[in-house]
Amino acid sequence: MKKTFLLLFWMTGAACVHAAPTPVAPDFTHLPPAVQKTIMEAKGDGKLLGIAKKTEDGGLVFDVKVTKNGKPGTFTVSTDGSVSRQKIALPETPAPVQKAIQGKTIDAKLGDITKVTDDGDVTYEVEITQGKRDRDFTLDEDGEVVSELVFMDELTVAVQKTINEKAAGAELGDITRTFQDGEPVYEVDITRAGRNRYFAVDLDGTLLGEQVFLSELSPAIQATIKTQITGAKLGDINKVFGDTVVYEAAMEKNGAVRTFTVDEDGDLLDIQLPLGETPPPVQKTIQEQAQGSSLDQITKIIAGDEITYQVDLTTNDQARTFYVTAKGDLLGMEIAITDAPMAVQQALQAQIGTADLEKVIKNVDEGKVSYQADMSVDGRPRTVIMDEEGKLIYEQEGVALVETPQPVQKTVQLKLGATQPSSITKTLEDGAVSYEVEWTKDGKAQSVTLDDKGEDVALENK
Repeated sequence: MKKTFLLLFWMTGAACVHAAPTPVAPDFTHLPPAVQKTIMEAKGDGKLLGIAKKTEDGGLVFDVKVTKNGKPGTFTVSTDGSVSRQKIALPETPAPVQKAIQGKTIDAKLGDITKVTDDGDVTYEVEITQGKRDRDFTLDEDGEVVSELVFMDELTVAVQKTINEKAAGAELGDITRTFQDGEPVYEVDITRAGRNRYFAVDLDGTLLGEQVFLSELSPAIQATIKTQITGAKLGDINKVFGDTVVYEAAMEKNGAVRTFTVDEDGDLLDIQLPLGETPPPVQKTIQEQAQGSSLDQITKIIAGDEITYQVDLTTNDQARTFYVTAKGDLLGMEIAITDAPMAVQQALQAQIGTADLEKVIKNVDEGKVSYQADMSVDGRPRTVIMDEEGKLIYEQEGVALVETPQPVQKTVQLKLGATQPSSITKTLEDGAVSYEVEWTKDGKAQSVTLDDKGEDVALENK
């Protein structure tokens, strides 16, 4: 099962070097006390067969083999005594996991089950044999599939076509189906010219991103990456395709994995930082806002001369996000809808209706407070912003052409001809409505912004 640690537009392959295990004598009295305690508890009245130490993601761990109740067992222990990987039997898994495994092994033979604990998150890696094929998949604690090994002949024609094009002249390795926002993404391992690489493809066959190497990048991008990894170990670099192309890289520094993003000009767009590397005013605000919470991640976001810090934390098992300026001013915070004033709650509920609410953000701009709700309507994004009295001051949503006014439809048809728009975004701001229409022609992305009378506000070739 592929070790994953870097979340980009897909879950990438392992960037950290895992050293080969070094055997340690079964006499483990020289190991850290926490490790000794875990081994003793796990072994019980059984027999210790062997211990091998290795480095994993920058930290020392111990692979332990024991026999208990006449059955062999293996697990991996960190220096703090926590068990990160442990082979277990089916009855030892939660009921939802058991049910999912049983459903997937109706016509297959069950192999090893490994319980994996990573920063408090627990998953179960399962190996099976189905016919003549060895397969594996990973389940979360609810029994939902996180990832699974798939084969070329099981994929859509569009996905196969992209894989064949990208893997031309290379040796094809594993294909792993993961899920992002509920949609399948295919991670493909290949070996070309002796180098292992990977790329990611969505269900439509669109290339989402691919692994690249430092020497393959422009001098400007190389220079920025080298500056950021001073005193650190460089991990994976991923070229990510979207509205623009960016390069997302991982590094290991002081025993922790950090990521950062660079654009095609070599400009740093964002970077993860520990609290101690943020300015004192930012630290103060973060510490005040994070009281009673677990601080998960701090990301420094650079937009020209403007710097913002995005802070992700967990409060009472709920993920929250807030933003801080370089001067330590609080910009906005993700909240529960019930934390908003009653007038705002009622107005937001009316706007949400049957939509799927994603998050509510309390924004603060020069002392003025507003409330933003991001939601999804039939798979299309929609955002509304209210003032403190519940008055709608901004609205943006994806719409279909037939949902726009007749003058807009007419202008779009005249400009695009037989070409279909790839997206239409309706925006209400300061009482004025506009429609941004995007399409692709001759391989170039284009857009036009129209008012509700269908008049061209701006035409921009991207």
